[in-house]
Amino acid sequence: MPGKAFSRGVRKLHIMQVFLKRFEDEEPSEMTSVQVARSLNLEPSFHIRGLLAELVSDGSLKVRKVIDNRGQNLKVGQGGNAPKSDGGMYLFSLSDKARTDAEKKVREVPVKVNGKQAGQLRLF
Repeated sequence: MPGKAFSRGVRKLHIMQVFLKRFEDEEPSEMTSVQVARSLNLEPSFHIRGLLAELVSDGSLKVRKVIDNRGQNLKVGQGGNAPKSDGGMYLFSLSDKARTDAEKKVREVPVKVNGKQAGQLRLF
């Protein structure tokens, strides 16, 4: 059974949730477009790359191009032995603005029972 087709706005939210979850779990925050697609259980496509490019232009994500020590572009999966390519490998990560917004959204509230602190709740 084919999956439901989501609108561009909803799919952008899904992509941002992937990055925010990795940020909260303190995992490496940089991902290629293939890794983003796989984390959403999708096939890598130009559609995902277009959405990532829109998020970069919005300022939600930042991108960097990986170049090896010989000044050549790296191809995904080929490491430092890659021949010069016109595409290269791009790594996407949360922008500084998105990181500070994510940190502000999470706050801890003490829970008191009979005037004594019994625990904490994390509010998102």
